[in-house]
Amino acid sequence: MNNDMPKVVSKGKVKLLDIEITVCVLDNGQRVIPEDDMRKALLFLGIPQKDIEYLLNPKRDKII
Repeated sequence: MNNDMPKVVSKGKVKLLDIEITVCVLDNGQRVIPEDDMRKALLFLGIPQKDIEYLLNPKRDKII
């Protein structure tokens, strides 16, 4: 197990009009949004599903 992985020290919800997304603060101070909540927010903003899949694909730089 990798002990260097950041841990969530705080978690909360942010309401944006009709949706609510989770936001987290890690022990290194970084603020993150879980992937499912990011997907929900992008869909709410009208981003097409195929574009969301591209954006959230960790290997997207290797796609030709």
